[in-house]
Amino acid sequence: MHHFIIPHLALAEESVSVSERGLIHQLRDVLKLELGEEIVLGDGDGNEATVKLVDLSPKEAVFQVRSRAENRAVAKRRVILYCAVLKRDSFEWVVAKATEAGVTEIVPLITERTVKLGFNRERLEKIACEAAEQSHRGILLKIHEPMSLEKAFEAVSGQAFFFDFTTKQFAPAEARSLKEAAIFIGPEGGWSGREHELAEKKGLLVRSLGPTVLRAETAAIVAAYMAAQL
Repeated sequence: MHHFIIPHLALAEESVSVSERGLIHQLRDVLKLELGEEIVLGDGDGNEATVKLVDLSPKEAVFQVRSRAENRAVAKRRVILYCAVLKRDSFEWVVAKATEAGVTEIVPLITERTVKLGFNRERLEKIACEAAEQSHRGILLKIHEPMSLEKAFEAVSGQAFFFDFTTKQFAPAEARSLKEAAIFIGPEGGWSGREHELAEKKGLLVRSLGPTVLRAETAAIVAAYMAAQL
């Protein structure tokens, strides 16, 4: 059954009307949904309803609520991904896959070696929403405005892992007892020596993801999945 998320959609009534153009386009032109067919609508906060399409026009879709439920597709723990802003396609890919992996929040970082500084939050939120729909996730990924690494260190509460080249490899067991974990992933050129030293000084656990060198976007998703799901 197809899943769609409309942020803050009111699902308490017996009838739900939606005028969101993207959804109407999907229903009419892509899925060619017919009256009487059912889909799942979510509000992005974990609440969902199975609904039946009762009317569809170019400007509005009307549904009858058949049943309501709480979405239970959640990770084992909250994970906040602090990731250096990467080149456009790479960072968009990170947002999509981090959503699928179960990451709770993404904080884009401006680091010493950050190359790409452009940031389109609206587009990234759309990508995250589509990824949540595809993976049947009920809670939308929260995307923050970019911040410096220093401010990010100050914002961290609880255990944090700083991924870099080191002999100490990350083990999922290190996160299993945690309710929340923060993970730090550097830019395409890697962390600077000063940033590495600052992470150690701030008490972050410096870890690697194994003996091979991973691209920044690959490292972000491998680390995120291990921290959130294993």
